[in-house]
Amino acid sequence: MELLTPEDVEKILGIHPRSQANRRSKGTFIDYLTVGRRVMYPREALERFVKENLKRSPSQFINKQKIS
Repeated sequence: MELLTPEDVEKILGIHPRSQANRRSKGTFIDYLTVGRRVMYPREALERFVKENLKRSPSQFINKQKIS
């Protein structure tokens, strides 16, 4: 199991570690574990979080027709 630090996650998602902590406290962020006092994220949990929060553009569902 590969573990990522909050700094690793910041590089990947662009979310500051303080914001990560706020979201963790609300239960709206990646599953995590603590090693001593250090927060670590399993890479699988990060990948699952990204997949579950993927948004689709509405334009993908619009049937585009050419007007002649």
